[in-house]
Amino acid sequence: QYQMQELYISKRFEGEDLVKEVYGNFRIGDESVDYAVLSLSVNTNNTMIRHLQIASKFITKDRHFDERLAVCATTLGMGWWYSEKCLQSMMLHSVRAYVKAPTVIA
Repeated sequence: QYQMQELYISKRFEGEDLVKEVYGNFRIGDESVDYAVLSLSVNTNNTMIRHLQIASKFITKDRHFDERLAVCATTLGMGWWYSEKCLQSMMLHSVRAYVKAPTVIA
């Protein structure tokens, strides 16, 4: 039903090199499932960027199913497939460990 895609993420932390991740077989659901990640495979071993998790739902500050996860979207200023890892980072005040610089999704 949903076509497979590839997701490329480029990330540069302040003062560091560009980090890239490629997710093959990337497939997300529609609005009825909150654009949840249905499948993906990681095509790189880079661990600088937190890996997406299957079943994570897309969350923005004004569109979310979980008020706790909306904190991540509000704090970081962007929509994403946030997970409990983001909440843990927020509680530990280590936002940079999760993501802090602008993310380019192509």
